[in-house]
Amino acid sequence: MNAETMALLAWIPICTCLFGFTTPVRAVVLAYMCGWLILPMGSVEVQGFWDIDKVLATNIGVVVGTVLFCPDRIRGFRWNIADAAILLFALTALLSSVSNGLGIYNGISAATHSLIRWAIPYWFGRAMFRKENDLIQAGQIIVIGASIAAVFAVWEWRMSPQVHSILYGNFQHSFSQHRRWGFFRPVLCFPHALSLGVFMVWTSLIALAMYRARVLRTWLGLPPYVLVAMPTAGVLFSMSFGPWGLFLAGAAMLVYLKSRSRRWVIMVPMLLALYWMGGRYTNLVNGAWTLPIVGSLSEDREGSLYARLEAETALLDHAASRPLLGWGGAGRNQLVKDSGKSAFASDALWVIWTGKYGLIGLCAYYFWWCWPIFACKRASQGLERNPVVMAIVVAIGLQCVNSVFNGILSPLLTMMCGAASAQLIRYRAGVR
Repeated sequence: MNAETMALLAWIPICTCLFGFTTPVRAVVLAYMCGWLILPMGSVEVQGFWDIDKVLATNIGVVVGTVLFCPDRIRGFRWNIADAAILLFALTALLSSVSNGLGIYNGISAATHSLIRWAIPYWFGRAMFRKENDLIQAGQIIVIGASIAAVFAVWEWRMSPQVHSILYGNFQHSFSQHRRWGFFRPVLCFPHALSLGVFMVWTSLIALAMYRARVLRTWLGLPPYVLVAMPTAGVLFSMSFGPWGLFLAGAAMLVYLKSRSRRWVIMVPMLLALYWMGGRYTNLVNGAWTLPIVGSLSEDREGSLYARLEAETALLDHAASRPLLGWGGAGRNQLVKDSGKSAFASDALWVIWTGKYGLIGLCAYYFWWCWPIFACKRASQGLERNPVVMAIVVAIGLQCVNSVFNGILSPLLTMMCGAASAQLIRYRAGVR
């Protein structure tokens, strides 16, 4: 048994025990944060079951821990329209498999996997967070975790991405993609350097919002401004244009959002992402106009963007032949060469969902993901007084933009999306 297998299998009972030794809020935050930061990118193959990776291992541990130590959180769960959207997304996976002749068993497996991967972190975020102060507590834990990760990220920036290799004996991606401008792109135990950069973006936004609200506490003698600076340094040393741009946009939004009359700005990233998706799908937006802009910054990035746009166009043309329910799983949403290899890489999350589950699945997914943004309109004034909710809602919009080009979503952010949704439901009811 290698180190990856041992870590993944051991994490399930560790997650379960967290719920026995600390509060439900701390347990669920530590489970998803540590699982996402520390566990390997490999998986354990289980006959007749899904491969157990870091997300599934954490989800199993959280479910078992909740059932054993705090079942009242499950009994107190109340459904809302966003939950119907994620259920529709899972149902679309089932219908897509059946309509493509992949069989009912494949469809049930795909639907269940969608619920386990996406809905469980969200639902348990909804269930665990019952008080306004719970989010402040979670924000403090996440900022501390991001600050620690930033130290190792800076080390990898200087010394090369080695943390995953040191811990588990292998590098999880192509090493050639993690060197830029004479330095290295840190990756730690994340799927890619971009996913680490995006993690640093939204955690630094939480730190910034909490610092401005004066609720970020000192930790081990480190003053609050240092806890803001450390994840922000993680963004800087990510060596990626995407995280840099997302951070600047998010920080500007947090500074601007001071009153209820300014909440319209929360909608901007989501609307820009939806404009791009709709325009690209209908061929009303070419996308070529972005190439000179990116090329003025980096020829290498211009080449990468060109490849992404070319793949996007080809895959969307393929998806258009089955517009409502898509091609289902088994790689049918891909274009394949004669050699059997994929002709284009599927990077953008929205392109993946469009190809697999069609427009129905795509719309269901983004309605579920963006529900906290919609809920802000009817929330009470308490929204401006809770910096963590505000930062998470901003991060949700930025993730919409990120999903235009990339396909990785953190289960920790998904869990915090659920936590923010729970608080927004209370704000809409006039309860803090």
